[in-house]
Amino acid sequence: MGKKALTKTQINQIIRLRERGYSLPEIRRITSHGSGTIFKYIRGIKILPKFEELWKNKRKSSVSRMIQEQKKSQEEAKKLIKKIGKKEKALIAACLYWAEGAKRDFNLTNTDPSLIKTFVSCLKELGVKKERLSINLRIYEDLDREKACNFWSKIVGIPKKR
Repeated sequence: MGKKALTKTQINQIIRLRERGYSLPEIRRITSHGSGTIFKYIRGIKILPKFEELWKNKRKSSVSRMIQEQKKSQEEAKKLIKKIGKKEKALIAACLYWAEGAKRDFNLTNTDPSLIKTFVSCLKELGVKKERLSINLRIYEDLDREKACNFWSKIVGIPKKR
């Protein structure tokens, strides 16, 4: 048994709210419709010029709230994880390799610097010498090769020539 289709009046209400700078969660609260349904109707709807500033300010506060929540989460994680031992680092390395590694060679592919840094840190803790590590980069045409090499060399602590 599927959900009832929205009436033209309900659809117009969703569109009008969006045009006036209301966010998806705000429209959801006002209309009591699900996020997926609302998104289907607000996708591509332009915010009216007189409401643009209000909408932009809402987005800024949303981003700053997200950054604050990330910092708070990191602080809480640091409290929970006082010192990670060799056993835990082995588990972390194994999980990262299991999720992101290639199974024919021992390598890991990912674009998240923190993830790569964590993996390399775990390998070092487990006795893998820095000299045994190398980096392979896939550099797209729109990226500066030298900057990319410098960036990843710094992240993993391996000279650019390797």
